[in-house]
Amino acid sequence: MGEVLERCEVVPGAGAAAQDVPLTFYDLHWAGPGRVKRIFLYQFPYSTSHFRETILPKLKQSLSLTLEKFFPLAGNLHCPPSPDKPFIRFVPNLDSVTLTLALDTPSSHFKDLVGNQVQNIQDLDHLVADLPLFPKPSHDDDDTLKFPMLSVKITLFPGEGICIATTYRHVIDGKSFSHFISYWASLCLNLDGPHLPSLPLLDRQVVTDPKGVQPLLLERYFSKLAFWKRILSGPPLGVVAAQDENIVRLTLELEAVDLKRLKNFLSHTCKPPPTNLSRLTATCALLWVSLVRSTRGSLEQNQDQQEWIMLQADCRNRIQSIPSSYFGSCLIPVGAVLKHKDFLGQDTLVAAIKVIDAALSKWKTDPLQDAEKVMQLMTDLSITGRGLRLTTVAGSPNFPSYHTDFGFGNPTKVDLVNMVNNFFFAESAKEEGAFQVGLSLNKDHLHPFLSAFQQALQTLPHLPSSTLPF
Repeated sequence: MGEVLERCEVVPGAGAAAQDVPLTFYDLHWAGPGRVKRIFLYQFPYSTSHFRETILPKLKQSLSLTLEKFFPLAGNLHCPPSPDKPFIRFVPNLDSVTLTLALDTPSSHFKDLVGNQVQNIQDLDHLVADLPLFPKPSHDDDDTLKFPMLSVKITLFPGEGICIATTYRHVIDGKSFSHFISYWASLCLNLDGPHLPSLPLLDRQVVTDPKGVQPLLLERYFSKLAFWKRILSGPPLGVVAAQDENIVRLTLELEAVDLKRLKNFLSHTCKPPPTNLSRLTATCALLWVSLVRSTRGSLEQNQDQQEWIMLQADCRNRIQSIPSSYFGSCLIPVGAVLKHKDFLGQDTLVAAIKVIDAALSKWKTDPLQDAEKVMQLMTDLSITGRGLRLTTVAGSPNFPSYHTDFGFGNPTKVDLVNMVNNFFFAESAKEEGAFQVGLSLNKDHLHPFLSAFQQALQTLPHLPSSTLPF
């Protein structure tokens, strides 16, 4: 599917000094081999030689200067054995970010990628930057797992377009990644420009632990660490989603008018109206109901089976003095649960928004009150499954994904490509106030899901506008 033209190591600028960055309790659930794979697709109707001569040097230089400010991304995540805590280490003249330049043919493939056609996940996965699941050899300790933080891959479609792909460890959350990619793009667009995004705040002292949850979360982390070591030291891992030919990627474009109808319907139907009702929470409820009804088989046969939906709530500007520029992970999972029998009736959508609303209200009252319990649930799901079904929500329509201009225009398509049963939200490139939602699922479930989702949208009544702010 492609030819590697170049592979190089991009080192941070000279101002980046050696440093260990400790992880906070927010990071502990995510610390480890978990990766996030993002792609940004751009129209670029020029030759490969033109790109390599005029664009690539700017991308490399601006990435180096960006990594000087975001140096943890050039380092490695160290996961030492108990009782030592995990941390990110950056060492100048030793650590760097691998950048790969590849050529993809035929160029007609690019037209499919930027559209909303259903894609086989394998056709997307070959575009992503390679960041090994297996750790690097570590000289610190034989039992220390060491994971590189970031890699970048640029794929050229001659005369058609460019794909800029990044793969990074999950100890960096979506807001921090958005900060990094926006800074890099702004710097590449104008290396001497005075108007750059704010610098990242790396000071972990702004994060305190008023509930004392870190010891408990650290205990759960060490359980996961032992699990990873068994998996990574054993035989090669079996088929994963990114290699499964039965997994497809679907992109939904939700128009602003439909989002407003959905929100208005729920504001009129739910008594009292949900406190946290928004276009986002309403859409999460609708997608969750559609997914469960279309992918879980006969709901009547196991009516007490639990179904969870997990949103990620950002604690920046909510707890103590953690500012929006804080770089790392600052997310608390917020979980809502229904049983299969709750998905059988006519009021399932109302039931879904009510439990989502209740979970968010509880989080807003005290963001850390259920942190240990919910992260324990996430840990158990990742290790044992515990017979629970989980749908997750990632991304945000508030991130400026479609305003990431490196000097050749805004992207035509952005996506996250590696999670199954996960809804990835982004702003729409086509309409203000609209959403783009990406979803990976088994191809056998594709048409049932689309049918359930489209039927639900089509049956929404045209109610008068809600008095709630849209």
